[in-house]
Parts: sequence; C-alpha cells; structure tokens
Amino acid sequence: MPRKLRTFFFVSGIVTALLVMIWFVLAWYIQEHKKELLQDITRQLNKNIQGSLHIEDMEPSFLVTLPYFSVRLKNVSLRDSMWEHHHHDLLTARRIYVQLSPLSLLKGKPTIHEVNVNDGTIYLFTDSTGYTNSYLLQRRDSTAIKSKNQAVFNKLVLEDMKIVFEDNVKHKLFHFDVDKLSGKIEYYSSGWVLKTLIKARIKQLTFNTAKGSFLKDKYLTADVQMHYDYASKTISMARQPLYLDEHLYEAKLQIAFTGVPKFEIDVSTKQIKFRDAALLTAPNISHHFDSFDLAKPADVNAIIKGNMVYRDTPLVVVQWHIKNNTLYTPIGNIERCSLDGSFTNEVVAGGNHTDYNSELNISQLKGVYQGVPFSADTVHVSNLKVPVLYCHIKANFPIQQLNTLTGSETVSFDAGNADADIIYKGGVSEDDTTHPYIKGYARIDKAGITYLPRNIAFSDVYALLQFDGSDLYIKNVRLRSGQSSIAMDGAVGNFLNLYFNSPDKILVNWNIRSPFINLNEFSSFFQKRKSYRNPIVRHYQKLRIIRKLDVVLDACNVDMQLQVSHLAYRTFAASGISANVLLTRSGIDVKYVNLSHAGGTINVSGNIVNQPAGNRSMDIHAMVNGVKIDQLFYAFANFGQNAIDAKNIKGNLTAKIDLAGLLNENAKIIPNSMQGKVAFQIDNGALIHFEPLENIGKHAFKKRNLSYVTFGSIKDELTIDHDKIIIPPVLLRTSVMNMRVDGVYAPPKNTDINLEVPLRNPKEDSAELNSKKGEKNWQKGLVLFLKATNGDDGKLKIGWDRKKGVLKNTNKEDRMERREQRQKRRAERHK
Repeated sequence: MPRKLRTFFFVSGIVTALLVMIWFVLAWYIQEHKKELLQDITRQLNKNIQGSLHIEDMEPSFLVTLPYFSVRLKNVSLRDSMWEHHHHDLLTARRIYVQLSPLSLLKGKPTIHEVNVNDGTIYLFTDSTGYTNSYLLQRRDSTAIKSKNQAVFNKLVLEDMKIVFEDNVKHKLFHFDVDKLSGKIEYYSSGWVLKTLIKARIKQLTFNTAKGSFLKDKYLTADVQMHYDYASKTISMARQPLYLDEHLYEAKLQIAFTGVPKFEIDVSTKQIKFRDAALLTAPNISHHFDSFDLAKPADVNAIIKGNMVYRDTPLVVVQWHIKNNTLYTPIGNIERCSLDGSFTNEVVAGGNHTDYNSELNISQLKGVYQGVPFSADTVHVSNLKVPVLYCHIKANFPIQQLNTLTGSETVSFDAGNADADIIYKGGVSEDDTTHPYIKGYARIDKAGITYLPRNIAFSDVYALLQFDGSDLYIKNVRLRSGQSSIAMDGAVGNFLNLYFNSPDKILVNWNIRSPFINLNEFSSFFQKRKSYRNPIVRHYQKLRIIRKLDVVLDACNVDMQLQVSHLAYRTFAASGISANVLLTRSGIDVKYVNLSHAGGTINVSGNIVNQPAGNRSMDIHAMVNGVKIDQLFYAFANFGQNAIDAKNIKGNLTAKIDLAGLLNENAKIIPNSMQGKVAFQIDNGALIHFEPLENIGKHAFKKRNLSYVTFGSIKDELTIDHDKIIIPPVLLRTSVMNMRVDGVYAPPKNTDINLEVPLRNPKEDSAELNSKKGEKNWQKGLVLFLKATNGDDGKLKIGWDRKKGVLKNTNKEDRMERREQRQKRRAERHK
C-alpha cells in the first residue's frame, strides 16, 4: 500500500475516532445536564416569542445534522394565554431538531445554529372578536440588533408541516401543506434577508372567503430570497423564478405592514394553457373564462394586490398575449387568432373590486370567425355582472361565408363580396336592457342573395348599410331578379332597440324605383311562406345579433313607396305606377296604387290578409276611369266570375269597385268568394257573342243580329254576393233591342233574371232615344216577358215568364190608363 494512502487512512481514522469521542462526550454531557440544557434552549427559543413553549423531552441526535451536533425535542407545543378558550396551539410538532454549536456546549453556553421542525402544524388565527394569537411572534425587545454573541438561531427548516393563517374578521384564509421549507436569515442593521427553499401545496390562498381561493391546490416549488426593512416594515421579493405544478413562473412580492397592511404579487409565465391560467384566480374571476379556451398555450401576466383588512377583495389585473392560436368560445371558434388581452376588476380607480367594476379588454384582435376574416383594434366587455360589449370591427370577405356565420334559414348568400367597418356598444345577454349603439357601415358588392321562404333569387346586388346610433340607413341598393331591375333606398328608425326587443315593431321605409318590374317573378309573396331548414349543423351558440336575424327578417314590416315605369303581372300590364304598400307578417296593406292601364287610369287601395288555412282574404277599393273594359276583364281574369267573359264585351269603363274575397296560395281569386258592389258606367259598348242575348234570339228577333250588339251607355250598380250577382232594374238600349233587366245571376243552379223585351225595333226611336219621350216610349207596343234560369247542365236558359204572361200590348194599356186619368179629373171638378 502506498505511503500517502496509508497516511490518509491513518488521519481519517484519528478524525473519526475523535468525532465519535466528542459525540459520546456531548451525549454524556446532555444526559447529565438535560434539565439545565432544556431550560437554556427553551429560554433562547423564547427570546422572540411571548407565549408558553412546552417541550416534552430532549435527546441527542447526531446523525440527522452531521457534521453538527443536535438535540431532538419531542412533542413541542406553543400556546398563547387564551388557549383555554379557543384550544388552538400556535405550534405543534412531534419532532424539532435543534442544531447546537459543539464548542458552545463545551463552554456550557449552548448556541442554537439551526431549528428543524417536523410533522406538525403552525396555526395563526384571529377570531371574530379580533383576538389573535399572532402576538406570540412579536419580539420581546424590538430594538435588539444581532451581534456576534447574540444567541439567536438564523436558520429554520420546516418539514411535513401544515401552515394556516385564518382571520375571521378580515375573512381571509391561507393554508399550506409544506413538504419542506428551509429558511436562512441574515440580520443587518436595516433589516434581514431570508433565503428560503419552498416545496409546498397551496390548499387555500383566500383573501375573501366569500370569493374563493387563488392558486387552489397548486404545488409550489421555489428557491427565493426575501428582504425585510425595519424602517418601512416591508417584506419584498425581487422577480425570481418559481414553479407551480412544475410550470415555470416568475414572481415578485411586496408586503407592507405600515398603517393598513398591504400586499402585491406580480406573477408572469410563458406558454401556459388557458384553462390552467384561469384556475390560478379565484372562482369569482375564473368563472368568467369557463366558456373559453385556447388550442395552444399563451403568455400571461397577473398582478394581485390589496389590503389585508376586513372583506377586502384584492385588485386583479391579468394580461395575456395570443399569436396564431385558436380561441374556443360559446359562439364558435376564432381561427388564426392573435390578440393582446387584459382583465381588471377595478375599472373605476378606488372602486370596489366586483363584477360591476370589472372589465375584459382585447386589442389588436385578428382572426377568422366561421370563415369570415376580421380584425378589431378595440374590444372590451365592461360590468361583467350585466355585460356591456364595445368593439370596433373591420372585415372584408366573400359574402358566401355569411351562410356559415349566420346559419340563416331566411337568407342565403350566393356570390359577391362584403366589407364592414363597425363600432358597436350594447348588451350581450338575452334579458339585457342596455340601449345598443352602432356606428359605421357594411357594404355588399355584386352579390347573389336568395330569400329562402319565398325562393326568390336576386343577382347583381349592391347595397350600403350605414348605422348611426340606433338608426339604420340603407343606401344605393341595386338588384335584379329575372327581368326586373330595382333601385332602392331605405331607413329604419330605432333599429337596434327594436331588433333585440320588438322585431315585430321594426318598420323599414323603402323608396323603390324601377324601369320595369315583372310581378310574376315575385308571385311567391302572395303564397304561403315555406319553411326552410339550414343543413349546417350548429355545435355552438350564435352571436345574439345573428340569432335574432331570422326572427327580425320574418317579423319586420316594410313600408314601400314605389315609382315604376312599367309593370307586368300575368295578363295585366300597366305604366306610370306610383304606390304606397305596407308589407307585414300578417299580409299586405295597399294604401294606394295609381297607374295607367288599357287607355285609362286605375286607383286602388285595400289589403290582403293571411289566413290560418293558407288562403288570403282580400278587400279592394278601386276607381276606374276610361279603361277599355275588355282589356280590364282579361287582365283580372274576369274578376273571378263567369257571367261575362272579356271576349264578350267592349267599351270604355268608369267604375267604383268595393269588393272583398279570397285568394288562394297562387294569388288567384277563389271562385264564388267575392262580395261587394260595382257601380259602373260603360260608354260606346258592345256585347259580342254574349250567350244570354243569343239565347233570346232563339225565341224572338231572329232577323236581328244578337251576336254583335252595340249600345251607347249603360249605368248600373251590381251587388256581388259570393256566387250571386244581383242586378237591380236597369234599362238597356242597344242597337237591336231595348230591354229591362233585373234579378240574380247565380250559376250553376240559382240564376233568376227577369227580361222585359219590347218587340218594337229601337231604330224607330233613335231620334228620341235620349229624350223624356224616348224614356217613356221605349216599351211602347208589344212586350215579351222572359225568364233566364239555369238548366240541368248549369248553362243559362231563356224561356217565357209564365207568371207575367208571355206577351202584352202596352198601347192598349196606355189608352186605358189615359181614360182612367180623365175620369179622375172629371170627378174632382164636380166636387
């Protein structure tokens, strides 16, 4: 064996033997002087406390604190003077290792170098009356300064300890389960520096027990350094690294004990999961983020500060930075999301730290929401109890992407582009009463839009929507649908308030202009609305403003002022149309329609009301002036009757029409549904192949042309009652005959028309036709009494009127009447 190695082993053996000898000497010394040493150690430990320290036993413990010598104190407790009332020990520990300086033991003046407390509890509390046991930790001599000979230990180690701070007055609770806390104190004239290693689980960090705990059940690992300043009475910790559940944070701390005790904690971390970051805060704060999440971690900074007083809720400021992430929200995901965000519960400085005084701020937001790219330089939500949203949003995107965004079952966007620049302020909850405000514009360019309930497609749609407070202005609207080309401008007063609260009270005022409208392309507006189910399945809650879109489009009212050069509907054609029409969910209110048609003018008012069965009730009032009657009958499908066809009549019509009836789902008049009156005058008219007249010709006037009968003027008032046309007595003077007509026309079974037809040829009376004499003499001579009824086949049949007789000589009747009058006059003279 080499000499050096032998020397090393020899020296080591001597040192070891010497240490063992010293240990035995010290152990003997402790056993011999246990009582005195225990009193001395207790005295030194009591230097900085004012309570009652009890130690059950003491024994040497060399191996635990090698190379230092230590003693083990068993079942140690520290109690305050009120223990008999509350039974809370400030300290209990099954084992406390007190490290002693061997030289001080040999001198008989043991000096404590380190204290290691194991398996126990430190419990500081304040009860509801304000009494606290924390006074036990106050220094007996606050002016004392550490010196070389001062017998005060400078290192404390806690292992397997529970530390609880409970204040029932201030409603605070701090609870830590400490695996290990090792602190070394260095004293200076200005204060002290604590270097500490912490491994502990934070069970409760509650600044207001009504609000819940911060950092609940988080495992803390830290190796930090704290400083205490005697003058300012402040504990501070510069920014240092620590770990919560093995995730790296940086934190700084300051606690001031002057006046009202204050604290401030500043914590930041990088690349933390959103849910983990939210759970660092108390439940009254974290619940605001329950419905949100991020696909990738983000950078977060949080500041918590407040007063350690009764019912104080600390100020919380949280900031985060997100870049190219996916934000999950209740209203859908925002892809490619970047933003800077912050939360504070003190919007008004000095105000309470409540939801009412809280605000969520987002700046420099960019992302893609349901396929729609957008940006927002400002978004904030204030008053989180009754949230109010303020945002400034810009977007430019293909308009088809609105189909995914809205999921509308009313409107489909098929082509084109849209851009918007909007400032919005308003509530976000369903029962919110905050008056919304919106400023800005949305523009549609060369779009294709389909109105789904009516299946009407519009192309080349251009529109500018301008929002001004609560009002909406719709400008420069241009669109096409088939042959129709339309330009529009509109406005909606108090739009936003009604949009959310009373969509059925929304009134859209439209000014519509067009060179030509083909109403056949819009005939579905007269039909029953079709229900449409959007095939896009939603797994999220749509924005409140979007959820309301279908309801608003379905319930709103439209007041239209129309100026149309030319209009066509089925067989009807008109020009120079001006109209005011109100469209509501219940139907159409025609305030007025003025137009030119068939050489004359027509003025119409009335309404069409939707019925539960799917039909429409119609109430029409019209004035017709100088219209060619055959064209009018043709245009309106003979007005739902078959007594006379457009091809059977000619002339110029002037009429006052008041009719009510029913339309079917195809906007056609339902037969026999009409009621009302038609007061008319036909000038320069003709009846062409009119079956009732031709039937008369089968019985009389066979030499006269009853297939083409002309007349100068006919004036009468017809009453229409469902399947009946009631004809009051009217004198018809025509080119082939004169006749008096009255009765009821009611096919197929109930027609009953009386005809009085003189055999006298009207040509003989043409000179006096319009004189009083002509009025009296039209029936002069022989008169036929005929009856028009329906046959078994429903067709009109003409036969003799058997009640009145077939033929009378009115000349003989005139002579008898004149004789009776002469006799009457003679009788009066004799009197």
